[in-house]
Amino acid sequence: MVEEVGSGPRPWAQVRGGRRLHARRAVILAANYGTNALLERSGQKPLPLWTMVPQVLMYRAKENYQPKHLIGHLQQKLAIKPLADGITMISGGMRGKWDAGEESGTTVSRMIETSLNIATTALPALAGGELLEAHASLPETYTPDGLPYIDYIDSDSQVFVAAGWHGHGFAIAPSMASHIADWLSTGRKPSVLNPFRVPGR
Repeated sequence: MVEEVGSGPRPWAQVRGGRRLHARRAVILAANYGTNALLERSGQKPLPLWTMVPQVLMYRAKENYQPKHLIGHLQQKLAIKPLADGITMISGGMRGKWDAGEESGTTVSRMIETSLNIATTALPALAGGELLEAHASLPETYTPDGLPYIDYIDSDSQVFVAAGWHGHGFAIAPSMASHIADWLSTGRKPSVLNPFRVPGR
């Protein structure tokens, strides 16, 4: 576990037990919801990030009905996705309850009922099925404008952050990785990363 990061004369990360690992160019923080805790332990200013846990339902409809495609709703918080073994995943933005102290999420009964009502209204063939599982255990970290931060934390630091990968952020992560690698290996920032700067930079 990384307990602290810093720079000068070289970027470093201190792991449990006190050992420091040094890097040639930068230490990359890609811890998502753990980013601010690590920055604060390192004496750095936290970033505008907040964490929530999306609530996910695993559902089996009657008579082996299952939608054939990923379905999203334009007006409601709803995403429906077919999985293996006839299971349909219902999600789309309903939130569980996140306990920052315990670093764990729990489901909210009212939100489960709301998700099922929206799903069965949108797709009546889902009505009357069986809720197999509901969980809110996978935290996602958000930024105010919905774009992840991909930048050095300040102009003098060798600490690089790549955090806030929620929702569509996960979809763009593979292409962003190549641009991050180019920046860190050459020292030249790709212009495509300009919208992802840390506030104040």
